[in-house]
Amino acid sequence: MNETRELLHANGYAIHHIDASVETSKEYELSNELRLNMLIFCEEGSAEIEFNMRHFSLSRGCRFFGAHMLQLKLSHLSSDFKAWVLLINGSFSRDVSVGMPVETLSVLFSEPVRAVTDSQEWDLLLSLMRSLHMYHMLDNGNHSPEVAGCLFRSMLLVMVESQIKSGNCSKVPTYTMADTYFRDFAYLVADYVEREHEVSFYADRLNITTKYLSDICKQKIGKGAKEIISEVLISNLKREVKMSGLSLKEISYKYAFADQSSMGKFFRKMTGVSPIEFKQAGGMKID
Repeated sequence: MNETRELLHANGYAIHHIDASVETSKEYELSNELRLNMLIFCEEGSAEIEFNMRHFSLSRGCRFFGAHMLQLKLSHLSSDFKAWVLLINGSFSRDVSVGMPVETLSVLFSEPVRAVTDSQEWDLLLSLMRSLHMYHMLDNGNHSPEVAGCLFRSMLLVMVESQIKSGNCSKVPTYTMADTYFRDFAYLVADYVEREHEVSFYADRLNITTKYLSDICKQKIGKGAKEIISEVLISNLKREVKMSGLSLKEISYKYAFADQSSMGKFFRKMTGVSPIEFKQAGGMKID
């Protein structure tokens, strides 16, 4: 994990190839506070993914694209499992996706696991991933984020075009200033949601009104700004309750609730169960 963190800090991304036939471990786990985006191309075999408290199944010819990773676990790997795993930090993702309307990226994230049925598309995606790995392995001391970013952006564009051709999304809209505001809002929420739960804080940071911010959010993904903040907050709280080892009192303090009771009420409102019930049930959603 330390090596991965160093690569993410230096290059903005880290790329790995997993081959279960030669690896001694049949389970891979990564837990961090980096809020990474992650792209997986499964070449062979199958595996189960636990990503941000949700379960997904991955098989040959599938791609997985997840946003704002707080926790990852690859388990139940078949003996022939082979996959490329690309981790991308927030700043690198933001730079690479400039000019891409929010709606296009939302389509990719809304369906994390997707079977790539077009063989040419699949070969192209694998070629781009392998090219990124080849560039990553160059030992000339002249690593360029522009080259790496171009390859990653190409993968995004290929996947978006595939979604459009399959009819899963409409024609790509025009990029506007609203996209910039929404993208910056999303990154601000990721950075400050532990202590800041009100829309006014984020609107002030963006120098726009709370109404305009909520209007932008509804326009882009059909949810208000407060709803987005609450969803990110509950996602973090569920992870803390299940994995951190902190007491409920400590978690409520860490996330700036008035007291443990206030956090419990918010948790039940968002999930339908108390934090204790959630932890006892394992807190897992199956997809």
